[in-house]
Amino acid sequence: MSEYQDKVIQLSCKISASTGKELIYILPQLLRRLHNRNYQIVHGEQSLKKLNLQNSEIQAIPITDEDIKNLKKQLNRYSVDFSVLKEPDGTMQVYFKAQDVDRVYSALKHIVKNLNPDQSKRLSQTIAAAKAKAEQLNQAQEQKSPHRAHEQNKDTPKQ
Repeated sequence: MSEYQDKVIQLSCKISASTGKELIYILPQLLRRLHNRNYQIVHGEQSLKKLNLQNSEIQAIPITDEDIKNLKKQLNRYSVDFSVLKEPDGTMQVYFKAQDVDRVYSALKHIVKNLNPDQSKRLSQTIAAAKAKAEQLNQAQEQKSPHRAHEQNKDTPKQ
């Protein structure tokens, strides 16, 4: 081998050794920094901004001030990500991820079961409105993507 090739090989060995040492020094620091950051996913009540950051479709249901305390408790129990906002007209809106519709429905059912009759009428109306809205959204989704329904029909066996 030539003298230049020997020098190039020695130089590349020194560089790789020093790069390895630097990586061994840098990686633990990087891990500590990442560990110190708060990367926890927030569940339960949160701001509408944080709810929107989760890249999910958002749904809303109106609710009265009297019912909000029980609803918050049940939504937290059912691990629903939600946000409560008071509208200018005085009504409250509970925003939640569309994928949590079933859990919200279960939470509302649980609340209705434990209330006296006049309170349950208000909440049952809210539940009915939420259920109707969910059905409308499902129908709208099916209309948006008719090929999806066609694909689902392909998968079902014909008799």
